[in-house]
Amino acid sequence: MKNNSEVIEKIVKNVHCIVGIPMINTRRHPHSQLRAAIAMALTPRFNSIEISKSLQRDRTAVSYYKRTHDANLAYWKNYKQFYDIAEEQVAYVYDVEADKSDLELIDRKIDLLLAQRKKLIEG
Repeated sequence: MKNNSEVIEKIVKNVHCIVGIPMINTRRHPHSQLRAAIAMALTPRFNSIEISKSLQRDRTAVSYYKRTHDANLAYWKNYKQFYDIAEEQVAYVYDVEADKSDLELIDRKIDLLLAQRKKLIEG
């Protein structure tokens, strides 16, 4: 699997592309809302430091997003839509990267087994 920061960057870019909001480092709405939704979707699989680096925020911002997540879901217009999209992208990209990693591992094992087979045949 790629390292976590590469996977997170891919997820962040995908979400921004899907919702059509450019990645701009600003506090203005809807950028802050989307950042919070993405951070919360990433939280189950990645730590706060990795998430904050990818969003160009301090780790305390991610802590704030965690604290206000339930209220944001209930009261912040469009937040749930952004969160759902981000959650889907996290699951999809993370699973694809895990599958790629598994395939690479299997390919290496096959290469080793083929080399062992060749040695036994030539034996």
